[in-house]
Amino acid sequence: MSKDKQNTDKDKDIYFEDDSCCNKPKIEEEDCGDPISDEEIFMGDSSDNVFAEELNKLKSDLAAISKKAEEAQNNYLRTMADLDNFRKRAARERQEYIRTAASAVIESLLPILDNFGHGLESAKKHPEANAVTHGFEMIAQQLIGALAENGLQSIKPNPGDSFDTALHDAISAIPNTEIPDGKIVAVTRVGYKLNDKLLRPAAVVVAKND
Repeated sequence: MSKDKQNTDKDKDIYFEDDSCCNKPKIEEEDCGDPISDEEIFMGDSSDNVFAEELNKLKSDLAAISKKAEEAQNNYLRTMADLDNFRKRAARERQEYIRTAASAVIESLLPILDNFGHGLESAKKHPEANAVTHGFEMIAQQLIGALAENGLQSIKPNPGDSFDTALHDAISAIPNTEIPDGKIVAVTRVGYKLNDKLLRPAAVVVAKND
């Protein structure tokens, strides 16, 4: 074999060797299975489901806590309303107790006022004691004024006034041509009220002309 032929065969061998080296391996496509549906994308995997369950549990716990907080708020408001009512009731009871105590004290003074008035009427019949009588009249006015500041009101109707069963007590009835039948003729004892509460009715004489 000649030298040229040997070289030609050598070149062919090189060519085939290079050709085998340059052949690139074929990449096979992986099988990814069926495409993911929109529902599967929305629901997510198992970890997403766990998160959704935990979220729902937190929402449920929050709703329960909110309900308890609302109940506590309502209980607080009711308690405050009850406390306010208790304070108002206690204040009314205290005022009522004060009025009752004052009523008992003032009512015990009424006979003294009656006797004071009777004494002044008798003293006026003695002109020589006018100075003393005037002094006692001033004391009586001061006493009545002090009692009036505490709610005492006198009941002393005038002759000819209508008879009121709520304020007057008829102790007798007499004929009187000047005063209509059933009207008041005279007052024998002054009545009193304390803060619109009747302590004692006025004792009166009424006309009876039948």
